[in-house]
Amino acid sequence: MTPEKLLENLYAIAYSLPKQERRFFCSLEPAIDPNTHGKINAGYQLALLVRAIRTDMAQQYKRDDKRRTSAAALRRLYNASVSKQSGIRSHFAGAFLDEQGRQCITDGFTLLRLNTPSTALQWAPPPNDPHVYDTIPELLNSDGATVTLNLPTAAEVRAKIASDRAKYKAESHPAGDTLSTCFSWGDGLPMVNALYLLDILEALPGCTAACRPAELSLVYFHSPDGDALIMPIRRHIANSTDE
Repeated sequence: MTPEKLLENLYAIAYSLPKQERRFFCSLEPAIDPNTHGKINAGYQLALLVRAIRTDMAQQYKRDDKRRTSAAALRRLYNASVSKQSGIRSHFAGAFLDEQGRQCITDGFTLLRLNTPSTALQWAPPPNDPHVYDTIPELLNSDGATVTLNLPTAAEVRAKIASDRAKYKAESHPAGDTLSTCFSWGDGLPMVNALYLLDILEALPGCTAACRPAELSLVYFHSPDGDALIMPIRRHIANSTDE
């Protein structure tokens, strides 16, 4: 059984616990239920087990990092730009060269600009809106982004995504619902789609990140290989999706 499947089964067990024990599991905090007279209940034990599995998964993903390449992440970003050209923000999605000949790729939610051309990128049709070229310098202008963000490793983000997927599968959701896996830097700071964050971390290894001091700030990434941004997610939208 894979760690991901084991985690899914543990979530299913936890959600079938009595209300009081389920509360301890959901809090995922080491605490003793006063109603158990000092005994550690099942919810507490499952929470600790889930934490241990998440840690093991992150370590395993870290060992697998050498098999994951920047080129693969660039291809994922390219595929996203193609798929979005007939969907949400279709006027913005595409791959193109800026005025200085640098490769740019966007799906309307992320934007990546490379300093050196990559042979890994195929080229989608240019954006449906030609004026998107004019917005690139403005969008990537990180003036005022004075808050330095501590970035997780790609392995940690992959472990979170796997954990969120396992939790989602164990829960009951109406037909048509989709998983929203997000990464947040905390109150007053942006929250972004974890899949986008993973793509940028792998496309620009060793990058740094910053934002403006606001929940809806863009998140800006910089590295010797290029720069990028991710649009933030409104917290009430993410919360309603999770519920």
